[in-house]
Amino acid sequence: MKTLCLLVVLLLPLDAYAGDQQSVTLHFAYRHAQTVEIEREETVRIELRPLSGARPDIMTDDIRALTFGDMEVEVQVYPDAVFLLIADAKTANMLTTFNYTATDRLRNQFGGGFSFTGLHYIYHPRSEAELQFWAVAD
Repeated sequence: MKTLCLLVVLLLPLDAYAGDQQSVTLHFAYRHAQTVEIEREETVRIELRPLSGARPDIMTDDIRALTFGDMEVEVQVYPDAVFLLIADAKTANMLTTFNYTATDRLRNQFGGGFSFTGLHYIYHPRSEAELQFWAVAD
């Protein structure tokens, strides 16, 4: 069985504020079919603490799990990064992964309130479900 897996790695535009704590709000909007209105919206607020010097690959205890119909989202927070893993809720097969790493402060660069990520659409491969995602740096 083929697994749809798209790895998107985005390098973020950076400012010169290494070591500062920064809040990030992740926004999700879900609908079970593209022909209906958004049925559920969720936000997740996280804190990033970019590190100066060596960059350890140590994840914090901050892991958030959300289920939207037939899609599951896991948000893993590292001191200087956030990983989003989006999978099929029934099979756990990965649908897509996003990696946002910041060594300095994140800058909002997309208009319309879509901040540093832009607006992403994730579609379930066997249903008409759609998950929209964007993140805003505070």
